[in-house]
Amino acid sequence: MSSPHITGRQKAVTQVISATLTSLAYGGKVHPTSRRWMDDVEVFENIPYKNGFGPQHKLNVYKPKNQTGPLPVMFYVHGGGFSLLSKDTHWMFGAGFARQGYVVFSIDYTLSGEEPFPAAVKDTFAAYEWVAERALHYDGDVSRMVVSGESAGANLSLALVMAMCWKRPEPWAQGVWETAGRIGVAKAALPACGMLQVSNPERYLAQTDIPAWMRDRIAVVCRRYLPDASGETFEAPPYEPDEVDSDMLAPLGDAYGDDELSALSEEMPLDDPFAGLAEELL
Repeated sequence: MSSPHITGRQKAVTQVISATLTSLAYGGKVHPTSRRWMDDVEVFENIPYKNGFGPQHKLNVYKPKNQTGPLPVMFYVHGGGFSLLSKDTHWMFGAGFARQGYVVFSIDYTLSGEEPFPAAVKDTFAAYEWVAERALHYDGDVSRMVVSGESAGANLSLALVMAMCWKRPEPWAQGVWETAGRIGVAKAALPACGMLQVSNPERYLAQTDIPAWMRDRIAVVCRRYLPDASGETFEAPPYEPDEVDSDMLAPLGDAYGDDELSALSEEMPLDDPFAGLAEELL
């Protein structure tokens, strides 16, 4: 497969964004407030979920201290336009959710600069199967699982939920379907700021108020992750709520998108917009 054409300006924008976000993430980790956060959390780092594979096939586990399990599980997929950042730059999500009583499994996956779609989807599915088998070792209850991610992580987390709920034709999706049939589908999905249709960047670029640097970023994301938009994709089949057949498990209970979370925050205290979800899971 030939490399996608990316201009010098687009590369520069990507490098600046990567350096800025990475510096902020690691710099924030030494802030006194962050250190107090981490005092409440036990962390297990760089656990391989694919034996014999690369360094990107690892995850971190964040577990609340002084709480007895089993506790609900948060499966978290980091963002970064499929090409930037890592589970380590997203430590604050793992620590933050753990402080709310979740056992958090935060994963790395193959970035699009190394290999395009569907590599990241395959990795996400493999990590989910690993978590389903081993979460109890960390006091996690997979029957009370939430799947979440932001940006590219929102895309990948929703792909995972789709594979839980619908029987997919892809061989690498079969394990997710079988696992969800055994332990149940996730209790909720929390995708945030997701770019959910990489095959159609015009959907985003048609918005005239997008600044030039963001347009460059969208172009890089799409060209790296899906160099051939006319080829293989991963989309949900048509779904009618009243029609559940043998190729579909019980539908997901709740999916909170950006609009829904905004509505929740108006009804609940701003420091705890997930109170309703927590009551169901904890």
